[in-house]
Amino acid sequence: MKALLLTGLIAALAAPAAAGVHATAPSDAPTAAVRHDDLNLNGPAGAEVMLSRLHHAARKVCGPAPLTQEIAANQRHRACVRETVDIAVAKLNAPLVTARHNGRDSAVLAAR
Repeated sequence: MKALLLTGLIAALAAPAAAGVHATAPSDAPTAAVRHDDLNLNGPAGAEVMLSRLHHAARKVCGPAPLTQEIAANQRHRACVRETVDIAVAKLNAPLVTARHNGRDSAVLAAR
């Protein structure tokens, strides 16, 4: 089974990011495997499904979203999800998934 392993970045994003220090996820950070052996990552539909799976897994490893009124916690949670997906997309190294993630039209790339 082909799967990509995501690691949560919650602890890595808390204080170090504010101080301008880039941190890595701790070794005990939560992880999630994301299957992609059932997808054609060279087609727009497969790329879209993979990106959806990555976002779902990132929200899982970053933990539940905090209450709405907890502004700083919400910012950290969104940053965790965003950075976790960014790292996963880079590790996956699938051009259409990367293009879709970066907001480019994957249909144009698929036609190439």
